[in-house]
Order: sequence, then structure tokens, then C-alpha cells
Amino acid sequence: TSSKDILDALGIEENDTPPTQQKLTLSPAEQLIINLLHEPTHRDELIRKIDLPVHESTQLLMLMEINGLISSNQNVYRNSL
Repeated sequence: TSSKDILDALGIEENDTPPTQQKLTLSPAEQLIINLLHEPTHRDELIRKIDLPVHESTQLLMLMEINGLISSNQNVYRNSL
């Protein structure tokens, strides 16, 4: 039994083309954060560099972390891309 036999039995067509990576569309603020995170950066320093109100900056950082764009450990952020 091969993988092709299993796909045939399940009625699934075999696809020889590799999946393509989707182009990531970032807002200008998100792109700025990605650019700033060329090295691990503390949250407070990052917020100062972003130059947005603190509540907007923290919300943006949280959403980017949830979406897997950045990661944080002990308030130090890193680029996850």
C-alpha cells in the first residue's frame, strides 16, 4: 500500500505542486515594529521607538504576538518571522 493508494481510496487527488507561501501584508505600524526588532528589544524601549500612545502600542504588540509575528519573554520582544 502506497500513499497514492490511500489518496485514491479516499477520493483525494494528488497534488504535485508544493504549497506557495502567502505574502504577508503588514500595516505601517506593524512593519515598523518588525524593522525595529532586528535584535531582541525590551517592551518599554520598543514602545518609545514606536511613537504611538502606550495603549495603542501595547494593543498592537499583543495582536502581533497572537498572530505569531513577534514573541515575548519577560517583556523582551523578538521578531518571529
